Formats: sequence, structure tokens, C-alpha cells
Amino acid sequence: MKFKVNMKNKTYMLDIIEHLEEWHIELEEEDLEKKASYIISKKDFVELPDAVSFIFKNKSHVLHSSKHGDKKILFCKGSHRSLNVLNEEEILREEIGAGSGLQKSSSILAGMPGKIVELYAEVGKTYKKGSPLLIIEAMKMENEIQAPDDVCIKEILVKKNDNVESGERLISFK
Repeated sequence: MKFKVNMKNKTYMLDIIEHLEEWHIELEEEDLEKKASYIISKKDFVELPDAVSFIFKNKSHVLHSSKHGDKKILFCKGSHRSLNVLNEEEILREEIGAGSGLQKSSSILAGMPGKIVELYAEVGKTYKKGSPLLIIEAMKMENEIQAPDDVCIKEILVKKNDNVESGERLISFK
């Protein structure tokens, strides 16, 4: 599960992967590209109605959460933090709507796992900003991926009906 968390004017990407006996958590501060990895044993984790209890770095933590508008309020050990949390679907909508995040300066990356359902781009052709290049189906939604600027296609790394993973490069530009 991927989450985008905004807290105190900083943006973090949070990737939580559930394994049989533990949770693997990767936390990356977006602007600084600092990445930290953590493992929390499921033996040390208890889910409660509005809280979770877990042991992290040999200390017990109880994290209570509540919702206030579009913000999550987290309480831990007498202090609170107000967070704006986006799940994978909300991240995809934000990235497609803003026209950022899915594109890098020289390529387009998949924002999340999905399937290529249409491919309009052709190698060597030039496309104006906003021209449709492909359609990716993710979380039962079809999303048109457009040229981020005026671009010339250098390489197409996928074909119609390919399944793609989050972060996978789809198209590169000259």
C-alpha cells in the first residue's frame, strides 16, 4: 500500500508491504529523497477500533487516529499531528490531474500498478503538450496519460495489454 503524507509543510511517500510475519515500511521525504526502511513484527502489532499498538525500536507505542475534515489527526504519547493522507487511488488522481509525478524530465513512469489498454504513441513522432500517449487502467479506472510538454518519442517500453508496476518506465523522450 502506498500513501502520500503531508505534515508540517513536508511531503512523505509511505510504502507499507505486508508479509506473513511482519510489515515492511519505507518512508521517503519527497524533496530530499531521504529513505528510511523499518520492519515491524506482526507479533508486536495489535489493531484496535481507532488505534494501533505496536513495538518499534524496543518501545511500545499506541497510535490513536481520528478524522477532521480531510485531515487525519494522530495522537501518540500525549502529542498530536495533523496529517493529510492520500491513498494509492487519490495519489494517482492527484498526479494525473496535476500533470506531475508520473512524468520525469525524460520519461513517463507508471504511478501505480496497472494495465496498458491503449497505446497511441509511436517512436520518432513528435507530440504537443497534452496529446494523449497511452491509456492505463489502474484500480478499475482508465486514465489517459498525456505528453507533459512538446516531446519526441525516443522509446516505448510497453505494449498494449502489458501489466506494469508502480514506477516502471513506460515511454522515454529524446
